[in-house]
Amino acid sequence: RLAAALIRTKPAPNRWPETVTFDFDTLQFIRPTGVVFLHNLIRWLQAKDCTVSFRNHKKNRPPLNYLRDARFFSTHINSYDMSGSVTRSTTKALVEVRHSASHAWIRRQLIPWISSESGADEASLYGLRSCFSELFNNIRDHTRHDIGSVFAQHFPHEHSIIISLSDMGIGIPRNVRKVRRELGDGDCIVEAVKCGFTTGSVPTNAGMGLDQLLQTVVTTLNGRVSIYSGKGMVACEQRIRGIRSKRLDAVGHCPGTTIEILIRTDRIPKRTDDVEDLEW
Repeated sequence: RLAAALIRTKPAPNRWPETVTFDFDTLQFIRPTGVVFLHNLIRWLQAKDCTVSFRNHKKNRPPLNYLRDARFFSTHINSYDMSGSVTRSTTKALVEVRHSASHAWIRRQLIPWISSESGADEASLYGLRSCFSELFNNIRDHTRHDIGSVFAQHFPHEHSIIISLSDMGIGIPRNVRKVRRELGDGDCIVEAVKCGFTTGSVPTNAGMGLDQLLQTVVTTLNGRVSIYSGKGMVACEQRIRGIRSKRLDAVGHCPGTTIEILIRTDRIPKRTDDVEDLEW
């Protein structure tokens, strides 16, 4: 949650506001998904030619220190003073990744970090690696800005890792309504996660990305996938009869799509590379 960081705007007739100022004075708490959501919102406003600025963001308070250490402020303020900031060992700092560089970044940066934090060997994470590659393929296929913003944190005492990915695409509801016009935003997300669902708009996209993500994270790792897009919010969790996609009460609008992936580190299968693969 962003815990109500205030937005002050200077309206302009028949267009987006010329200026938007985020006031961090009342921010009390923020989670990894809040970091990428806020970052993506700022990028979205800037794409609308809005000038974005911050207020009360230099105070020495836990949520602001968290954002500072996550490299959030330095990403948006070129002259930001990073003295005293430390990249926490349990976090993967906020980064923007283009699709063209995504597969190498996943293989060389993200998966080794998950392996180091969870204690699982990288061979146990092949399924996750494939999932993240497919998510970046979706970003390429459904947005003119082929960039995904990623931030991750390990919660050792909770035996979990949260990885949040956000993009500036058209959003899942708008894309699904190309073939299912009658659906609301939340129902569009539920439809999109069904196995084999596709709008048919992109030949290279067979509709397997989100379903593969749910099978790997929810079924295999007993984790959770939460998806925010437009005015829809859906949480996907394991239940006795399979994966349940639960619609949540939306509290606003999410430009593009933000996905929160919670991995249970104590459920990652511990295995090594097959001997025959090594011999080959």
